[in-house]
Amino acid sequence: MRKRIRTLSVSYEPFFQTISEMGITQTNLIRKYNLSSSLFSRMKEGKNIQMDTILQLMKDLGVDDTAKIFRVIIEEYDDR
Repeated sequence: MRKRIRTLSVSYEPFFQTISEMGITQTNLIRKYNLSSSLFSRMKEGKNIQMDTILQLMKDLGVDDTAKIFRVIIEEYDDR
C-alpha cells in the first residue's frame, strides 16, 4: 500500500517582493534595519528563521500581514 507523503517548506519570496515595492535594498536592510547578512542569506535560501525574527522584521517594516513576509509551501507525493 502506498503512503501519501506531505512536506512543508517556507518561501520568503513575498518578503523580497515587499521590500522591493518599498524601495528597500539589501544594504538598507543590513544598515538601517540591522538585518544580518547571514539572516538575509538564510532567507534567500529558504531556510528556517525564528518566528520572533519574522515578527521583528514586520514591526520594523510596518508590515501587518505575514503573507507579505512568507508563505508555506505544501507538497504531497506518493511514497514509492
